[in-house]
Amino acid sequence: MKFAGMVLATALLIPAALAAQGQPQGPGGGRGMMMRTPAAIAIAHKADLSLSDDQVAKLDAIDKAYTAKNAPLMQKMRDAMQAAGGFQSMTDEQRQALAPVRQQLQANRQAARDETEKVLKPEQVTKLQDILQQEMPMRGRPPQAPPSSGNPSN
Repeated sequence: MKFAGMVLATALLIPAALAAQGQPQGPGGGRGMMMRTPAAIAIAHKADLSLSDDQVAKLDAIDKAYTAKNAPLMQKMRDAMQAAGGFQSMTDEQRQALAPVRQQLQANRQAARDETEKVLKPEQVTKLQDILQQEMPMRGRPPQAPPSSGNPSN
């Protein structure tokens, strides 16, 4: 569980670290791909999902709302990392203090995904889920157990 929390923290903090260092973060209005909302990813795949103009407008509103809601949370993450001298320099206690912020970011992301799926038709939702798995294979999937080493428990 502690490892999963560290993976999530790393996924959330990498774009923040780049922003704090003033480095480019890729497409999506300066945000790194890791921080793109499901709505933004759907818009990026407009043709693949056969989105209508109305759907795109609704998805854009969801993306903007999510981004605005998370801006102060991301700022807290950036401030904490900068104060510690970077993610690698943070103590376990400093990382643990950010756990509520990470949890809120995760809850906000799930809410944005739920809202996104309400805008889409069932076949579009299925296709978006496939796209999300391709773009973010670590999200939403529990870690797989390592293969057994000769233990015939099957």
